[in-house]
Amino acid sequence: MQLPFKVFLDTQNILSGMTTPQLHIDVADWLENTGKDPRRILQVFRHAGKSYILCCYVAWRLMSDPNYTCIIVSAKKSLAMRNSMMIRSIIESNPLTQHLKSELYTWQANQFTVERDSIQLNPSCTVTSITSGFTGMHATEIIGDDVEISSNVTTEDARNFLKDRVMEFGKIANQVLLVGTPHHAESLYTHCQSIGYDKVLKKPVYDAEGNLAWPNHVDGMFTWEWLERQKN
Repeated sequence: MQLPFKVFLDTQNILSGMTTPQLHIDVADWLENTGKDPRRILQVFRHAGKSYILCCYVAWRLMSDPNYTCIIVSAKKSLAMRNSMMIRSIIESNPLTQHLKSELYTWQANQFTVERDSIQLNPSCTVTSITSGFTGMHATEIIGDDVEISSNVTTEDARNFLKDRVMEFGKIANQVLLVGTPHHAESLYTHCQSIGYDKVLKKPVYDAEGNLAWPNHVDGMFTWEWLERQKN
């Protein structure tokens, strides 16, 4: 029986001395329940820990199937490299995944391969930026983690560039997962929904009924007072 993702996420949080908020449990359930869908979008407000959840998600996918491969694409190479280091840290430190650390392959900053029984060209995880070339890349899943940021959607040409690059994702992997926060009225995520990304989860900082998404944040963020300070 496969370990549910939310259980793996909670285990990782316990090891890190943290608790798992309901927001993260909801996201974890959605990621697992839509795991076989080819086109998915997860929209979450800024500072909600979505990149951390994604790193745990990749580690969990590799634990569940060591032959799984993914490519993580971010707006900037530094963001993608941060994800790679976090995933490797989880694999190396979590007792549930330590067996995946391979002595055969070199764990590089931009890619790594876990212990697996299949012989294939593709690394287990590769990270890159949205502006880099994708030629020769292939994977089970490609994850766009914050490919849209405030600085790359300021002009129509820049927004069209993002759309064109994301259109290439389908040539690289059968599954595409886009994760991020909209930064423009003509957001990439709105465009992708119009072309067939039909599995969508949106998690705003508060819902239509006024319920806060993360009311008990350990650092006091996302309260009404905190939101008002951010507006000011």
